[in-house]
Amino acid sequence: MKHLPERYYQYCYFSVNDGSGKLPAYRGLTDAVKSIVRTAGLKGLYQGVTPNVWGNGSAWGLYFFSYNILKAWMQKDSDKPLGFERHLIAGTVAGEGF
Repeated sequence: MKHLPERYYQYCYFSVNDGSGKLPAYRGLTDAVKSIVRTAGLKGLYQGVTPNVWGNGSAWGLYFFSYNILKAWMQKDSDKPLGFERHLIAGTVAGEGF
């Protein structure tokens, strides 16, 4: 296995596509955070979080709603808990969105 340099993260570059055509490069995560805070303030670190939270929240909500409906349908009137296989099937079907 090839040995990585002690500070290999220094060789990682981050870029952002803001649609302007040119891509700014940062020298690493720390440089990216400092640059964003310097230009846009702390608020700049959270740009785009709201749509992400709404989108993922609704997607996971629909997933768990479907999963619970499928589990209830598979269990029907039985008092026995569902086995591993049926939980796996319900999760897979709910994740595929029917």
